[in-house]
Amino acid sequence: RRLTVQPGGVIAWHDHAAVQGYAVIVSGEMVELRNSCLDPIIYRAGDIALEDADTAHSWRNEGQRPAVILVSHVIAR
Repeated sequence: RRLTVQPGGVIAWHDHAAVQGYAVIVSGEMVELRNSCLDPIIYRAGDIALEDADTAHSWRNEGQRPAVILVSHVIAR
């Protein structure tokens, strides 16, 4: 999937127990809050976020321009 998150936009808290994959930041910047990290993680163009079965997180665009993210999910048979 290709997601565009406008400045101030949020991807609500969710987990990846059933669906894992990764997210590639194509442009812009996103901040991730993750269950396995006490500090927010900043992702910029070219960065990759792995989303394994233990991942629960949310995203927000605190930048001044839209962020574009390519998301690939793997669904077990």
